[in-house]
Amino acid sequence: MSKTRVAFILLASGFDELFVVRCFSKLQQDGCQVHLISARSNRIRGLRGIEIVSKMSIGQLLKGNQNLLCDLAVIPGPQECVSQIFLNPRFYEFLKTVIKNGG
Repeated sequence: MSKTRVAFILLASGFDELFVVRCFSKLQQDGCQVHLISARSNRIRGLRGIEIVSKMSIGQLLKGNQNLLCDLAVIPGPQECVSQIFLNPRFYEFLKTVIKNGG
């Protein structure tokens, strides 16, 4: 039996909604378990004003999860969203953990 792949889509204000929805849908179709993660667990407004609700904040994800398993971390554009993610110490810690664990 093959292992279910796990993907995290990291969200910050101004993310590209079309990219996120397409990516989420395609990953699920391919059998991945997909999670939307934000700085705080709440509604995040995208580039075109559409809001998406993340089920978990990056703080909740990291809390007590030192052996985090993640096959793929997706950072949607545009540049403003990417910058917000890389400037957030928790997202940065998450990405370092993903790389360290082979994701």
